Amino acid sequence: MRYLCIIIAILASKITVLSQYNNTGEIIKMGMHLLLDENDDYTKNFIAIPDSDHFISQFELTNAEYFLFYEKNEGTYQETNLKPESYKWRSVPTGSTHRDLSRKFDEKYFGHQDYLFHPVVNISHEQASFFCDWLTKFYNLTYPSKDYDYYFRLPRHTEYIALVRKLKFDNTDKMKADHNRYNHGLISSFDPKYYTWGSRSVSSVQICAMNQLEICNIIGNVAEYTFDGDAFGGSHDDTYDEIYRADHYESTDPRVGFRLVLEKIKK
Repeated sequence: MRYLCIIIAILASKITVLSQYNNTGEIIKMGMHLLLDENDDYTKNFIAIPDSDHFISQFELTNAEYFLFYEKNEGTYQETNLKPESYKWRSVPTGSTHRDLSRKFDEKYFGHQDYLFHPVVNISHEQASFFCDWLTKFYNLTYPSKDYDYYFRLPRHTEYIALVRKLKFDNTDKMKADHNRYNHGLISSFDPKYYTWGSRSVSSVQICAMNQLEICNIIGNVAEYTFDGDAFGGSHDDTYDEIYRADHYESTDPRVGFRLVLEKIKK
């Protein structure tokens, strides 16, 4: 309950300013519009997908957003437990410098103020889909538009492919040689000094650098569920050569999260 009170207090402000890095490595500040009961600016988190009528969220979905969904809906989806399976952190080995992370994340990752802006993980594709369905109903009911209906869903695999090609991420040799440009400032497995190690650590969206499309972590940090059922983009535990592989996860995993696509359907 104490953690819930802290989270509600932090989410009480309409816009949270995050420190991020731009493509030159300089720290910049950018507003992130959180999902709140009194925040009709949430769609400002979404960027137009090139050559498409749809929009994609700049960030992976955070613990803060999923926590609100969990608090409002636990027990309402038949027998599905909406809470992330935090014990799964114990199944992933960590590098020597992060030896105690699995225990710390197991205890605190979901629901603790220190990890509000980390991507939500350890949830299933079904749970991610439930979130999309709930957000669609919640947003249209709470902030009805006379012009549009809002439909939130997981991105399709083809949309990810189109984005990474637009960002010229299709040459892994070039990415290795110019990692400062292509890894978005992530200290993870995409850094040539570390990428053969794997199993580093998931990062908060607060320390993400935007690419030229202003999308955070389209490659790396956590793999992301697609509408089609697989996961795309690689996690901190993947190497350059694995980032385009369509992985299928049979169960929840601490290296897999998701982001959203928004469709605005004209009335």
